[in-house]
Amino acid sequence: MSLKLGPIKKEQEIKISARVPESLDQDLADYTLAYEAIYGTPVEKEELIPLILRQFIDSDRKFKTWKKERGERKTAKVEEKAAAEA
Repeated sequence: MSLKLGPIKKEQEIKISARVPESLDQDLADYTLAYEAIYGTPVEKEELIPLILRQFIDSDRKFKTWKKERGERKTAKVEEKAAAEA
């Protein structure tokens, strides 16, 4: 059995502060227990939040499409600007 979140990989971090409903806090606490039971490693709620957000963003197809199209437009504008300056 595995959770949707795999083992934690460390990355450079930026601190963000947020408020969550009490019910979500309880779900996060329960998720830490499930994580430890499945992976054998204790984890804090604060470590799970960025992973859950990453999983959510990575699974959002419309966001990926939007981001890709936006990036292509930015690249095209940069290339047009460079060509105009040449």
